[in-house]
Parts: sequence; structure tokens; C-alpha cells
Amino acid sequence: DTAAEYMASGRHLWNAGLFAWKVWAIAERIRSLAPEHAPIVDAESDDELKIIESLNSTEEDAFILVTSSYYSPWVQGYSGRKVIAPGLFDYNKWDYTQWNTFWTASPEEASILLQDYAKPLYIFVGKYQRQNLEQYNYSCFIETINQSSTHVFKVVC
Repeated sequence: DTAAEYMASGRHLWNAGLFAWKVWAIAERIRSLAPEHAPIVDAESDDELKIIESLNSTEEDAFILVTSSYYSPWVQGYSGRKVIAPGLFDYNKWDYTQWNTFWTASPEEASILLQDYAKPLYIFVGKYQRQNLEQYNYSCFIETINQSSTHVFKVVC
């Protein structure tokens, strides 16, 4: 009942992304039981995980905003930083409407919306996200990583 009320209000997102295994363990099972999905698992396990792990070199008090819940467990598990993601984790301050606004915002509007969050703040955009990268073509965003179709931007305004 409570979950239904939350969803009906339009102020909350739902994600039952509860993980009870280590990423490497589930990746091995996917490779063995569903080899057709191995390229995706291998991509996360290799190139993108290395990029995500490199976020450990950001400031110790940094936040990583992940614009898609697809990547949030990976960033949560491997970045060593506080993660902000749609409907997930302790640091998310936006409801579904605010996330929708952010996803479609102009660069100027996005920088204003991001003032809700403490700095240092980085935005992770993985290669499987359908994110408008032009949104970050603005002086408030400095691209710190552009590798294997994965991008990280530091928010400086």
C-alpha cells in the first residue's frame, strides 16, 4: 500500500535493486548461463569498471551523480564515493518530476538544478545511457573523462 501511494504521488521513483552478491560473482554466472549477454557484462567488467574505479581519485568528499539507475550499482560498488541516482541511495534529493526536468534541461537549466547538491560533484554518463551530452556543453561542466563512449563531468558552478 505504501509503495503504491509513493508511486501514485509522482514524487518518488521505485527501484528494488537489492543486490546480495558480489559483481564479479554475478558476472561469472551471466557468462556461463547467458553467454549472449557476456559482451555487456564484459564491457562493465573491463573498460567501464576501470573508469568507474578511477573515480576513487576524485576528492574524498565528492559525490557522483549517475543519470541512469542502470549504472548506479556499478558506481556505488566501485567508485568509493557517495552516489546520487534516480530513486536510489541516501543522497538523492530529487523526485521523478525533477529527474525528468534534469534529463531534458538546457545546459543552463541543468547547472541551476544541480545547485541542490553539495560539491565536489561529478556526473557519470556511461555508454549505454541515452543522455544528451550537449547538456554538458557549458562552462559549468568540465569533462574530466571521455573514454570508450563513457564520460565524466565535474560540476564547477
